[in-house]
Amino acid sequence: MTVPSDNVGLARAMVAGITLLGIIGAKGVSARHARSGNRPRDYGDRSGFPRGTSAARDFARSQLGAGAA
Repeated sequence: MTVPSDNVGLARAMVAGITLLGIIGAKGVSARHARSGNRPRDYGDRSGFPRGTSAARDFARSQLGAGAA
């Protein structure tokens, strides 16, 4: 079964058009969320624990104490 060449051309044009829309959309999102300034973000003051490291340590100690009893 052969595909007529006009269908192939139409399919290529559609793929190119959708690709172009994707590129335009990606550039728009990148421009909207672009950061001002050149400094990298500093996450040094964050522990990664929702209530901080001291709460995590207290919870761990309570779990160890409960298991020993």
